[in-house]
Amino acid sequence: MIDSAPTVLFAARDSEDMKPLTALLEQRGIRVLLATSTREALARAKEASPDIVVVDGDLEPIGTSSFLDALRSCSLPPGIILISGDLTDPGDEVDRSLGLLHHAVKPVDACRVFDVISSELNRKSRSAEAPKNRHALILCVDDDSLYLSSLSRTLTRHGYRVFLCTSAARALASLPDVRPDLAIVDIMMPGTDGLSLTESIRTWSNGRIPVVLLTALASDEAYHEGYARGAQRFLSKPCPPDVVLREVDSLLEASASGGAAG
Repeated sequence: MIDSAPTVLFAARDSEDMKPLTALLEQRGIRVLLATSTREALARAKEASPDIVVVDGDLEPIGTSSFLDALRSCSLPPGIILISGDLTDPGDEVDRSLGLLHHAVKPVDACRVFDVISSELNRKSRSAEAPKNRHALILCVDDDSLYLSSLSRTLTRHGYRVFLCTSAARALASLPDVRPDLAIVDIMMPGTDGLSLTESIRTWSNGRIPVVLLTALASDEAYHEGYARGAQRFLSKPCPPDVVLREVDSLLEASASGGAAG
């Protein structure tokens, strides 16, 4: 049985540097778990379903991104904080590409990381206490089946139902039967692209279905055309799960109150 207490897993060969941070967390009643290898960390993540995993980049100097991907493949993907020895600021773009909740550098500012962890745990707690729009049906369209699977896990974990399509043609044909509450659509797909599908969804639903467009190649032209064709939001791929959920929650709440753009 999974402990109901919020849980943070530290994956580090040497947890000595993390003691000030783990002490702060334990004082707040947050359960702290430790793992000294990637294998042990993955096993503990699957067993305990931690809310957050703090990863020391020294744990696996080669293939860190692969390890992070493995963590995100857990049935309940955790938020990920990466601690690195690089004294340069990695920048928001790198953080987004790795799907990180936060990226800190050594020496670790325990108070700063503690604030990030507390904020994320509070957000999760609020989401659990206020299940507005849960059970809404999300249409997800992307020709990348791996990304589609990851997106599905993120949404279903949050309480949403999902309908997956790997082509725009299949998604369009399914609309009368599926009748989604919101659609998440990749722009770049073979055949009918995401922009055309967005316009078709807007026409079919008279603008009642909010559409979120996914893009790996953001540009002003793409944004302009996407919004012109009926999209309400753009998300850059890969997108951190908390950002996806924040946008989906916001759009569904606006739609329910009649505030979604047509």
